[in-house]
Amino acid sequence: MTVLLRVHRQQGYAVAAMCDKELLGRTLSDGVRQIYFSEDFFGGVEVEVDDIAKVAELLQGVDSITAFGEESVKLLSKLYPSVSEAVITVCNIPYVQVFMVLFE
Repeated sequence: MTVLLRVHRQQGYAVAAMCDKELLGRTLSDGVRQIYFSEDFFGGVEVEVDDIAKVAELLQGVDSITAFGEESVKLLSKLYPSVSEAVITVCNIPYVQVFMVLFE
């Protein structure tokens, strides 16, 4: 299985977008919400779900992560175990938003 990961950098911030590869290009709706998995936002580096080291490398220094899809969320949970407690579903797809907080 493959996930897509793109890091957007602008004005000193880095935001990562992840989704399961099969979601790319699709529009999903649940009657209330609608999401389009665009190439511009989610299309990026293809990473195998068992390549945790590669994902950790790509996510280094990001301020936040948006992840959609079972495989993407599962992969993030391996890096950040508390992620599994924050997962919700949007349009019947697992979703999580992660914010990096620095503690002094």
